[in-house]
Amino acid sequence: MLQDPSPVCQVKGDPQTAVSTYYGLNSSLYGCSEPSVIQALERAIRLTDLGEFQRSRCIFDGELFQHRNVPVVAIERAELALRQGRHKEIWETLEQALEDSHWKVGSPLDEGACRLMRIFRALAAINYKGTLEPAKEEIGKTREWLRDVPVDAYTDVQVYNAMLYQQLSCLPYLIALQGSCYSEIRPCLIIRHPLFE
Repeated sequence: MLQDPSPVCQVKGDPQTAVSTYYGLNSSLYGCSEPSVIQALERAIRLTDLGEFQRSRCIFDGELFQHRNVPVVAIERAELALRQGRHKEIWETLEQALEDSHWKVGSPLDEGACRLMRIFRALAAINYKGTLEPAKEEIGKTREWLRDVPVDAYTDVQVYNAMLYQQLSCLPYLIALQGSCYSEIRPCLIIRHPLFE
């Protein structure tokens, strides 16, 4: 599990002004966060995009530490870890956020945020735990969840889910190595669009 860092990193040279443009892929999840959290998160996302991983990590470990289990913060922290190939960190970050139940009950973010964290965690499990079981389970659940949703109606969270789904479903050779039947979890098109049919 992630521990409270000491001492807290200080990020220098980042603007402390309000963010006018969102860089995060899942900005629809910002609704439950305070403006100061969104500003810090956006700075961390931008630094990650620029390859300034240590500076981004300092924001997550400092300003955002007390918000680490908020779904959008956990997802973006996992994205930072993914870009650095830190699959164990992805697993631990998302596992901790999924176990934190105070935000789940009655939240409008329940299904999309949970689904995204679970499929992201399943992707990390392949490299961290050496197992495809979570991936197989999440491929089916994601396919079912997006089955009847037209692509042009996807939310940002559904788009990110579909991107992760495609990454997982492109691993049939690994599944075959484990003796699973490819037809069970073939990369069927969850995207219902004329270009894909």
